[in-house]
Amino acid sequence: MEFYTDGSSDADYSAYVSVNINGEIITKGRIPLGTSQQAEFMGVLSCLLEAKDGDIIYTDSQYTANSYNLWMHGWEINGWKRSGNKELKNIDLVKRLSEAKKAKPLVQVKWIPRSTHPMNKVADKYAYEVLKKGIDFLAKEV
Repeated sequence: MEFYTDGSSDADYSAYVSVNINGEIITKGRIPLGTSQQAEFMGVLSCLLEAKDGDIIYTDSQYTANSYNLWMHGWEINGWKRSGNKELKNIDLVKRLSEAKKAKPLVQVKWIPRSTHPMNKVADKYAYEVLKKGIDFLAKEV
């Protein structure tokens, strides 16, 4: 299965949605006082909880994809610190992503440029709708 996930945020909330290749909503959520980055992390995390071996999760967040694919392991080795012993933002979500990755190592997370795939555009639209209209606006919540 392919998941396409995106996040959206404003001053009050952040929201995320993931869809499959048919544009059907797979996961969604809304976070009070959340940030765009938290929404992007939660989008990927929610997909990981639903994914099976061989599935691919697409995100337009380079930071999220790089965190997952390149940096998390090093951060864990360094006591969840960035280079220069700097504090890691969103450490709780990064740790959850790390645990989910360990549980499902055959699920891939790939970066796609923003709005270059039709399903990324659908996920973006739905995330904005959840942000503005609330979690009950769309079907499935994770």
